[in-house]
Amino acid sequence: MKTFWLSWYEFEPFITEEAATFQIWYTGWGAEDAETMCAYINAETQDQAWKQVESVYPRAQTRIRFIVENDFGWRPDPSRFP
Repeated sequence: MKTFWLSWYEFEPFITEEAATFQIWYTGWGAEDAETMCAYINAETQDQAWKQVESVYPRAQTRIRFIVENDFGWRPDPSRFP
């Protein structure tokens, strides 16, 4: 198991927010007035991580900013992502 740090652009960020089983952050505005989203996901593979995201945000993988693989249990800097 690994922890993936992902980011994507989302045009409808609040529609399914309560359905997320993972921590998400809105970090600003990106291309074409899309909200910039970040999340960390525990999964075996990048594909599994994106499947979790897309269960809530169906088009996330079409607007990827980045994905970073980390050791299991990694968390983003709490001073920036409380």
